[in-house]
Amino acid sequence: MSYGATITSLNSTYDPNVKIPTEFDNRFFAESDGKFPEIYLVSDYIYALNNSDGELMSETVYKPYLDYQIKEAGVESADEYVKASHDTLAQSLGGEFEINYIYIDSCDENADSDFTRMDEILDSIGDEKISEKVTSRKKITIGGYTTYQMADGSGEFSLAEHSDPILLYIYQIDGEYYLI
Repeated sequence: MSYGATITSLNSTYDPNVKIPTEFDNRFFAESDGKFPEIYLVSDYIYALNNSDGELMSETVYKPYLDYQIKEAGVESADEYVKASHDTLAQSLGGEFEINYIYIDSCDENADSDFTRMDEILDSIGDEKISEKVTSRKKITIGGYTTYQMADGSGEFSLAEHSDPILLYIYQIDGEYYLI
């Protein structure tokens, strides 16, 4: 985290919208009345990844983009897509896993080359220029102190020691937040 970080920790005991305890620098995320809708998406995404939950994945990822990813992955459904993503991460981590703590290392609102690439994809998959409807773009990195344990409950490990960081994009499109 950068100098001057204002760390916030959310968990389901205090906020039922958080499925997995999550820590982040709250200066970079939307907040309204103590609620953090962008963080809920991240928590839901990781929960969906943990559980190969295609329905929840469909609720967190922008639908046209998820359809594009499904097609690119050569699978038929969100269930198959999230299962393939889960299996790829499981292979990196050495077996079935459960991410049990999310640490958002960074949030970049100025990743222009990344945003240009993502905007081009969004504009190519729809009937309209979706990028013109985007009012907020963020690139986040999950890693660092993010932890997981093996499905059998053994050990607690740092994601950063066994896998590349997880990169996600949070876009606000037509006033709603989505993962891209």
